[in-house]
Amino acid sequence: MKYYTKMAITAAAISALAFPVSAQTSRPFTLDAIAWIAGSWEGVGPNSYDGSEQVLSTWTPPKQGVMSYTFRYNTPADGHVHFAFHVLQETDEGVMWRGIHRAPDFTTYEDTHWTYRMVEADGNTVKFECLSGCRGAVSLTYEMKESGELQEQYKMLDETKPLSIFKYTRAK
Repeated sequence: MKYYTKMAITAAAISALAFPVSAQTSRPFTLDAIAWIAGSWEGVGPNSYDGSEQVLSTWTPPKQGVMSYTFRYNTPADGHVHFAFHVLQETDEGVMWRGIHRAPDFTTYEDTHWTYRMVEADGNTVKFECLSGCRGAVSLTYEMKESGELQEQYKMLDETKPLSIFKYTRAK
């Protein structure tokens, strides 16, 4: 009996060292962490010094562990328009974000969709990191500023300066 007790204590100690308390007790994020973003948003793109790059995004409220998000990006100067279609889903691994870009005729200019996972959530800030298919940006953060402005920032991992920042206000 003492042998099995020692083995159990040893196994528990090894498990505690191999899996820190935070890893043992943390639960995957849910869509509740980003539910505040539901609704329509309009704003400007990252290169819109004159306000001509128009962006519109619409987020559905979470329901049955799923949210959707559509995005339209217009650059009137060159007539470029593209769309993005996204699905956020609660899984055993946490909140997964999958999406793809499309042209107005629904053709694509990407080989695959991208997948991000929610890695941080703190009040009005949510961060995702790329798992696959991302071109350049591997970190994506949404932050609601006190002014009511929503910022969408794309970064490379370990970089402090964003690659791009989209700025939105609630659509009227």
